[in-house]
Parts: sequence; C-alpha cells; structure tokens
Amino acid sequence: MLKGQQFGPQGGRLSLDVTFSPIDRQFETTLSRILSKLEDWTRNASDNPTETRNAFNNCETFVNRLHNELDKIHDTNGIKAYGARNLDPRVRSSFYAIVHHDNAPDERISSTGGKSGGALQELTSFVYGAALIYLLGGDLTARPTYTTLFLDEALIKADGRYTKRALAVLPRLGFQIIVSAPESKTAEILNVANRAYVAYKDPSTGNSYLQELDSETITQDETQPTTAPAKPTTEA
Repeated sequence: MLKGQQFGPQGGRLSLDVTFSPIDRQFETTLSRILSKLEDWTRNASDNPTETRNAFNNCETFVNRLHNELDKIHDTNGIKAYGARNLDPRVRSSFYAIVHHDNAPDERISSTGGKSGGALQELTSFVYGAALIYLLGGDLTARPTYTTLFLDEALIKADGRYTKRALAVLPRLGFQIIVSAPESKTAEILNVANRAYVAYKDPSTGNSYLQELDSETITQDETQPTTAPAKPTTEA
C-alpha cells in the first residue's frame, strides 16, 4: 500500500514491519498437550461418559490458567497494561520502519528517540494512514471506504518542510483531510490545501463564524493594528 510513496527529505521508500516475540514455551507445550488429548477424546471416546469426565478434568488446571490470563487483558493505559503475554499478541509485538534509499544504506526506525517533531509527524502520517487503509479497506490492497479524516491541532511542532510533506502523505494514500491548526501554521497549510477558513469569535456576543482565507485576506490581516482581535484557529 506504500509502494511508490516517497518518504523523508531524500525521497526514500518506506516499509512498515512487525515482529512478534514467542509465547512462553511451557504455556505452548501445555496447550499442545491439552489439544492433543481433546483430539484423541473426540476421535475415540466422545460417547463414553467416564472418558469425557476424565478428559475435561485433565483440562481443568489449564483452563483456570487461561481464565487468570484473560482477566489480565486491558485496553487502557497503553501496552504496559495489556497483560496476558501469552494470549494478547499486542504485548509481544513491536513495529519498525525501514527507509530504503537508492544511493545510501537503508535506515531502520524502531523508536521515536532522536527524531524532530516534524520528522515524527511525517512518519506518523504514514503509519496511521497505512493502518486506516488496512482497517477500512479490509485487506492490504483496497482503498478505504470512508476517506475523510479530521486532524485536530495538527502539526504544531513541525516546521514548514515537514508540514507540507506530512499533509501530502494522506491524500496520496486516498484520504481527504480536514485540518484544525494554529494560525501560525496558515502559510504552510495554504501551500497544500484546496481551501482554508479562519474561525472568528465575537467577544461581545460570544458568536463564532468562519471566513474563507486567501492571499488577500492574509495581506489584510498582516496590515491590521496589533490591537485587532486575535483569530484563534485556522481550518484547512
């Protein structure tokens, strides 16, 4: 899904991969043994009440262990709180990115450390864009069914170069994006946006309204006195 998409200042090609650490060997061995016994019972003794009781009694200890591990699975507070390492693959998974260059060694990105805010914005755009295509498209090739994304307070730490590249990623992946960002990002957003609006609020009435933003509006705003009411939010 990322084929042909350029990434980074050198125009590299990005690929995303995942690795899974193995489950506990004792857990895996016990599970295999229990499943093997149940298969034997199904084939040879499923009609025998005594053998049925024996088969399920042999499973009791492991079933209790499964219950205990399932109780540890949580979807809040990040990966450290997921629990149940043997049953929840999220605990055993890690993602990394490879940036392929034609005239330089490949770059492996396995953490966000050492990256600027702008560089992380571009990487993040690729990651959640690819994830949404997979979830909404249903497989690795289809385009998403629902393609409008709202990005609130987006790209506030990115400089002009990264702002443009990060905003260009999602449309190339098939998404329409609506960005809410501080007015300081107006110039960069206008370079890649089809249309932009400024949200104004009248302090005397508390009412808000939108005004389309263009180069003429920007020029007028720059010549206004510094006492003019501030425009808190830019929509692009």
